[in-house]
Amino acid sequence: MSTQSVKSSSTAKKDDLCLYLYPVPHFERKAPPLLKNGIPVHSGNKVRCSVAGQEVWVTLDSGISDTVLYQSLASKLGFFKGDESTEKVTVTSVMGTEKIEVVKVKRLMLILEGGHQVCDRALILPDRMARFHDPFTIVLGSHVLQRAGMVQTFHHNGSTLFVCSPRRVLEPSRRGRRKGVVTFGVLPSGVWGSIMTMVVSTGMYSLYFSSRMRKKLRRKLVTESGPSVTLCIGGNHFLRGIAVKAVPYTNVDFILGRRLLREHQATMSYKDSKIIIPSGTVSCIISLSRRRV
Repeated sequence: MSTQSVKSSSTAKKDDLCLYLYPVPHFERKAPPLLKNGIPVHSGNKVRCSVAGQEVWVTLDSGISDTVLYQSLASKLGFFKGDESTEKVTVTSVMGTEKIEVVKVKRLMLILEGGHQVCDRALILPDRMARFHDPFTIVLGSHVLQRAGMVQTFHHNGSTLFVCSPRRVLEPSRRGRRKGVVTFGVLPSGVWGSIMTMVVSTGMYSLYFSSRMRKKLRRKLVTESGPSVTLCIGGNHFLRGIAVKAVPYTNVDFILGRRLLREHQATMSYKDSKIIIPSGTVSCIISLSRRRV
């Protein structure tokens, strides 16, 4: 992929499909936040942790609303025997918003690498629903990532996680859960219609579009070098040559994975729903919304 740094529109290709962010991001002359005691994030956006004395991996994913275990791992950890009562709950993810039969875990205590404790309620889902996750990892979704005040700084070789509000996750939240995933709006160039939704999923890697979008955008996604798009992040600032892939079985329009965040050494602030992309002496601030899709 030939994604370039933020640059002006003078080098734009006429054939590019350009996605204009809505609302338009703003730029600030702002020093990066001072963060301490970072936790290394490994391949697949995973962090080491222990649960009930057993070492497991945790996947950080802003693209799902809840903390999730899949049945294989839940069985290994002693949370699932197969005879538990189930409930139908609403789960929002990159697949859209679905009502799913789940087993609820009232208290799941994780000890992250570095000693941070994270306690949350969790949902046990069937392994077949782990389309984009490793079913042998615990998935921390957007609710607990925001509640713990987490910030993830990306660089070319990976990323680092910071837990800025550790006391808030020593016990499960007593309040109702905020459903939804983090998103921003996009307006494709030359396409009439309403604002489309881009879900930010740090659990996924590339930039994706749904089969429905493929039909709607038709030939606009086809270029000589393969499907690619340009993101307009405000004014004459563009991120170019971003390769995109089609994802079946999803109801959302677009999904933004962590590849772009790594390539532009961005900061993902789960705590205040922002993406910060450095651009010379300023930073581009993309404001995100929590919503069902």
